[in-house]
Amino acid sequence: MPTQLCVIYGIFLPRALTYRVYHSSRLIACACRSASWQAMIRSAFMVPITGWISAKTTYVGRRADVDFARFPSPRVQLGGYAKVDATADVRVLEGRGAAPAPALTMRVDNALDRGFEPVKRYAAPGRTVLVGARIGTP
Repeated sequence: MPTQLCVIYGIFLPRALTYRVYHSSRLIACACRSASWQAMIRSAFMVPITGWISAKTTYVGRRADVDFARFPSPRVQLGGYAKVDATADVRVLEGRGAAPAPALTMRVDNALDRGFEPVKRYAAPGRTVLVGARIGTP
């Protein structure tokens, strides 16, 4: 039986009102932890019958936060970061009759093991690899 390869590319560029600034006589507040812009690019390679693999790159721009470890809590600027994630799903046996086909699954978060702080003073976990099995449809 010939194998077909299906390639899917996508790009997602949200541009919402993430900078909301409220002015009063003595206070200027902004929407903390909201980047002014972010982007995500995802590529998926699907092989019918066998499974699929995909990779996602996410970029989050600079954003304001509050450093609650100090008093009074000052506003701080967090730098932008990029993160690469990957997933795979591979069928290991064919289903028989009404029995579903078992598959192995794998996910790698922060594949490049980059250090960043999504929230001030809370470091994101390093590379995380999750391996599992699934019976049935994804």
